[in-house]
Amino acid sequence: MFDQGPLKSLNEGNSVEVTITNEVGSQTVAFLQVPDSLSGDDPGTTVNL
Repeated sequence: MFDQGPLKSLNEGNSVEVTITNEVGSQTVAFLQVPDSLSGDDPGTTVNL
């Protein structure tokens, strides 16, 4: 496992690349992007990535 330090929160418009490696070494890469606006219809609304 390769540790790049503590996780940081993502802000509006940020993106992140996540590499998942299983025990036999196969890898899957996922790209996630936070929406430009995190405000929902109501306070406390969940925003899907």
